[in-house]
Amino acid sequence: MDAKRLIVNGKTALGIELGSTRIKGVLIDFRGQVLAVGIYDWENSYVDNIWTYSLEEIHTGIRRCYSSLREDVERKYGVSLQNIGVIGISAMMHGYMALDKDGKQIAPFQTWRNTNTQKAADELTQLFDFNIPLRWTAAHLYQRILDRESHVEKLDYVATLSAYIHWKLTGKRVIGIGDAAGMFPIDSGTHDYDAGMVRKFDDLLGLKAETGELFEKLYTNALNGDPDCGGLLAYGYYSGENITMLNEGRLAFLRTAGSRFNLANFMKVHLYTSLGAVKMGMDILMEDEKVKVKRIMGHGGFFKTKGAGQRYLAAAVNAPVTVMDTASEGGAWGIALLAAYMIDKETGEKLEDYLENRIFGELSGETVIPYAEEVEGFRIFMQRYKAGLAIEKSAIEAMDW
Repeated sequence: MDAKRLIVNGKTALGIELGSTRIKGVLIDFRGQVLAVGIYDWENSYVDNIWTYSLEEIHTGIRRCYSSLREDVERKYGVSLQNIGVIGISAMMHGYMALDKDGKQIAPFQTWRNTNTQKAADELTQLFDFNIPLRWTAAHLYQRILDRESHVEKLDYVATLSAYIHWKLTGKRVIGIGDAAGMFPIDSGTHDYDAGMVRKFDDLLGLKAETGELFEKLYTNALNGDPDCGGLLAYGYYSGENITMLNEGRLAFLRTAGSRFNLANFMKVHLYTSLGAVKMGMDILMEDEKVKVKRIMGHGGFFKTKGAGQRYLAAAVNAPVTVMDTASEGGAWGIALLAAYMIDKETGEKLEDYLENRIFGELSGETVIPYAEEVEGFRIFMQRYKAGLAIEKSAIEAMDW
């Protein structure tokens, strides 16, 4: 198919790049051959100590670039450009465009050339333990907050120039991962913004969270803790515990001068200690009674936050732990399942067969294999947990009010 027919039938791709000094449009076929080119020269302005382009310049520039491309098509092929197979937008991947809920611009567009974000970039670099360049959108946003700029309270959408153009063309607030990498740190495993850094940024900004969301953040943050909880120790004994031979309990949090006290270890030790008595009971089964554990099914609120409780239980019992998608529904789901078994079981069908073949086989879930370093870390924690029971006993005796 010749170039003219390709253009008429829309078998083409259009790329538009908004560079610092030129907007360029290139029309190609699906083999990469250039069919036509459109160009519009422009330059940013220095207004009120900010390098910027106005929205009028942006919109006008794209229109004139496209008009130039259309004229090139008509001049070369004698046809009007009416169908395009696909369009790609490339633009300055850094900077700051601020829009309110109605899509109205509420602050000047700050291009990649602006370096007025030193304080914000330094603070974010320290917070994330990850270099945040001055030109990144996250640095621009945080600097606007630090400077108490009035438009911040009206913010609904922060974008780069490429994201803004895409939104205007499609109505969708999305951005390619290449451009997103100029806004905020990317997790190369998930190909999305780094979840841990997002949480830290949210916490820094003081964003409010519902109770469930807050606990999810705390549980997830615990994953950043040391395998042995940094030498911290805690007991959540509201009442007695027969496994540890205590008839009463006292809540306790303990540390030494050399312990590594931070939020991640603080949360991790509280999750670890919730498994302390369970671990001692499992040791009786696995070590004294020689029970072989192939897999454990985790169920209940402890497993609601993905990964956290599941990994810790796997470390505690040194065995794979499977968590189904229904795990967070807890005992209510379990008792409903037993009721279903009673009414729906086949003649002679055992509960374990019913669960394995008709329930667990149909439900999706995820299995975690214990990490060697976490198994060793939990072993060290349990040594301290058992030794610290003497402190718990003394606390019961001393705190008798």
